[in-house]
Amino acid sequence: MRAEKQLMVREMKENFGDSGALVLTDPVKVDVEKLCSLRKALSEVSAGYMVVKNRLLKRVLEESKGIKDLSITGSTAVASSEDPVSLAKVIAEFSKKNNGPEIKEGILGNQIVSPDKIRELAKLPPREVLLATVVGRIASPLSGLVGVLNARLTSVLYVLNGIIEKKQRT
Repeated sequence: MRAEKQLMVREMKENFGDSGALVLTDPVKVDVEKLCSLRKALSEVSAGYMVVKNRLLKRVLEESKGIKDLSITGSTAVASSEDPVSLAKVIAEFSKKNNGPEIKEGILGNQIVSPDKIRELAKLPPREVLLATVVGRIASPLSGLVGVLNARLTSVLYVLNGIIEKKQRT
């Protein structure tokens, strides 16, 4: 392999070899100005976007994720991030507003997912909201338990105060 291609493979591995989520798109129908605004939107959610050669992409994914059955044709750009929901949201919203880039496939972990699954993923709330919901559901029964224990403790204190006042009067 030529040095130029080796450099491209190394750069691709650094950019998205270890990413939790990848979205493969077809950037052909989108002009350069819109692609720049997509890159900017992706950078706001700590994601990257890179136009790649299919053969080199297949090689990187096979080496880094063990994915061998990727069937992509035509021009391909890869969006990558650790947060699959934010990545899917930005790509799906941008694609809907600008009629492109078309979503080809997605990769979550080591699995290939369809464009429909990426669009479904985009409908989920952000990671922070999901975590807050989980914490809220865990904390809810605990706060109820604290309330019940506090009420019991308060009633015990009232009884003890009543006994003390009664003994003080006699």
